[in-house]
Amino acid sequence: MLPRTYILLACIDRYMSSSTNVQRRNFSTKKTAKRLIPLTALFWAVVGVHNLIWYDIQTTNGSRICFNAPGTYALFLSFYSVIVNGLSMPILMALFGFLLLRNLKNNRRQVQPMRMTITRSKQQKDYQLLKMLLFQILVNVILSLPTTIYLFYNGLSQYVAKSSFRLFIENYIYNLTTLLQYTNGAIAFYIYTLTARTFRTELKRFLVKHCTDLQTKLTTQQTLTASETVTRQQQQPQTRRTNGGTAITSF
Repeated sequence: MLPRTYILLACIDRYMSSSTNVQRRNFSTKKTAKRLIPLTALFWAVVGVHNLIWYDIQTTNGSRICFNAPGTYALFLSFYSVIVNGLSMPILMALFGFLLLRNLKNNRRQVQPMRMTITRSKQQKDYQLLKMLLFQILVNVILSLPTTIYLFYNGLSQYVAKSSFRLFIENYIYNLTTLLQYTNGAIAFYIYTLTARTFRTELKRFLVKHCTDLQTKLTTQQTLTASETVTRQQQQPQTRRTNGGTAITSF
């Protein structure tokens, strides 16, 4: 839930920053974000305590898996997943995405002719950010929906007699849906790279800059090393043989 909540907060932040209301725009600040990030993590850590209490290690066909306890908790988890994970998050994301789109359209209508060039550039960036955000919401919902469906099915079918083959299939589906859900936390970079030209440009600029800086540092270090080596060799005593003996001249 934590990655999805951060995406929701990003939707709210973009909506606030694009609003014509000054008070709403003042809410969209780095200070607010720095406060909400740890508070959100703490909130879901407290809400998710029930997983530590009612999840258990079960043995199925000789393999041990971590699974929720059957009974009332399984039914509660099913409805909890449907309401919180399956309905509330997608609805809130879609709502603030729609409000963000409406704000951008309203801002476009209020553009003054003198600021057309600056505003057009800003609109392109806003469009890219909106595109990134909407694609991330769509992918997030698609990857999280299978887990919600499975948990709902598991809660309703917990009292049904199941064969070993059916349990094997359900276990496989559970692992697959869990993998898809965990993918949400690592797929944002690929979504941004594939959907936003602005992000690709900034990423390329970032990589080129750091590669250039790294190459400059390596070249400088090699030059200093070579210079120190030459200086050290010049400071060593020179030896020359004269009349069968050795004369040492030091600097």
